[in-house]
Amino acid sequence: MRRFIPTTLTLLLGASLSLASATATTTVSTVDAFAPAPHGHVDVPVRDPFVLASFNVLGYAHTPPGSGYQDGETRMRRALEALRSYSVDVVGFQEFEPRQKAVFLDEVNNTWGVFSGSDITRDSIAWNKREFEFVSGETIMIPYFYGKLKPMPVVLLRSQTTGQKMYFANFHLPASSRRRGDMEGARDRGTAMQIELAHRLRNQGVPVFITGDMNEREEYFCAMTRNGDMHAANGGSNTGGECRPPRLPNRTRIDWIMGSKGAEFSGYVADESMQSSKISDHPLIVARVH
Repeated sequence: MRRFIPTTLTLLLGASLSLASATATTTVSTVDAFAPAPHGHVDVPVRDPFVLASFNVLGYAHTPPGSGYQDGETRMRRALEALRSYSVDVVGFQEFEPRQKAVFLDEVNNTWGVFSGSDITRDSIAWNKREFEFVSGETIMIPYFYGKLKPMPVVLLRSQTTGQKMYFANFHLPASSRRRGDMEGARDRGTAMQIELAHRLRNQGVPVFITGDMNEREEYFCAMTRNGDMHAANGGSNTGGECRPPRLPNRTRIDWIMGSKGAEFSGYVADESMQSSKISDHPLIVARVH
């Protein structure tokens, strides 16, 4: 029933299943969303495989005329073609600005849901309604540039096939740069908040997935996997006090897909053609979840 993910970096633009269409999900339910289960962590396997992606689509405002990139609306349409080629079921978007979101919703025409949780966020989670239905959504305030708190989305979705519930959270941590300075402290706080969130959500006894542009490599991986709650789609290990981040061919990157115990990954792809073709300045990260 589930679909094939290519294991090369080449887009399969003729894939059979289209994203088709979507509408924004505006209802926010918080009923028991983060309440702990009475018996602590339960490592739950995913009963129906699906395709999960993370993609920093490069915000509309970052590519004005003369930037060397096409406008954000055109790039969003091309990004959608890439998602279609991998038959993605759930995606965490970063830098998903209002004009890009409008293009996405127009193109997918109500067969997809999108949760941002706030009008000021540029991070969203989108899902194919044929595969998942919305249960509840929240935002978590994460430190961004200069420690300013920014809302980032967390959703609880239910499989249309099995009825299994799963949590998805999507984040964008700030990059250090000459212009903005050292954002290490904000990233450290944001990572610690993700770890705490994953710990609490696992108490629900459902799988937990985190996607995002974390602007860190080894440090982020080692922190997220240290207590065994989460593991990365592109491999690596962290046991016995020895952290070994993913290496070639699935080398450590700043874009991540993480999953809780009981959820396994295969077919990991970091499609760097997104960068060479100027669709974004980040690869599209894709993996099949089991």
